[in-house]
Amino acid sequence: MKRIPVLILFFCTGCAGLWSEDPSFRCISGNCMNGAGKIKLGESVYSGQFSQGLPHGNGSLLQRGLEIYSGGFRAGLFEGQGVFQFQDGSVYRGEFQNGQFHGSGELDLSSGNSYRGMFRNGKYHGSGRFVFLDGSLYVGEFRNGRPEGQGKYESYQGGLMQGQYRNGRLNGKARVDLPGEPEFQGRFQDSQLKELL
Repeated sequence: MKRIPVLILFFCTGCAGLWSEDPSFRCISGNCMNGAGKIKLGESVYSGQFSQGLPHGNGSLLQRGLEIYSGGFRAGLFEGQGVFQFQDGSVYRGEFQNGQFHGSGELDLSSGNSYRGMFRNGKYHGSGRFVFLDGSLYVGEFRNGRPEGQGKYESYQGGLMQGQYRNGRLNGKARVDLPGEPEFQGRFQDSQLKELL
């Protein structure tokens, strides 16, 4: 699971007069307390709306001249709709809450895998669709970043396993349809067939 790198921006309400003392942290244009402005902290630059000295409203965050985030902020954290670009080229587009992926979103990984669905506290959680680089896919329920609940896995070769998943593995009753083989139902434990039904 991708994690958003921690970006610590030290904003100090009421410290506008002190910014000139630290050249790595300063308001470079506009109103960086309550309004629209641009602030620089080391190699990071935030440009957008401020409230009480914190990014609040729409804005963008750049590191070393490359935009890594564009969207909503609330009290200095990513909030609402936004787009986040990881250093490895992976991209998340969707909803944020308290600085994390939360709500509906799309994650395109640099590996070629992708996910479309619901997130909770930065993890796949709820209904979603995970597509692997080879074309295989899992469609169903996720919990804490893993398949959990009712789901269906389809391999790129045409195989199908549909049933209950727990901790990312097939557990309980499932229907299996493999290419060139008769369809069957069975009971699984940790993705191992225990009995035919």
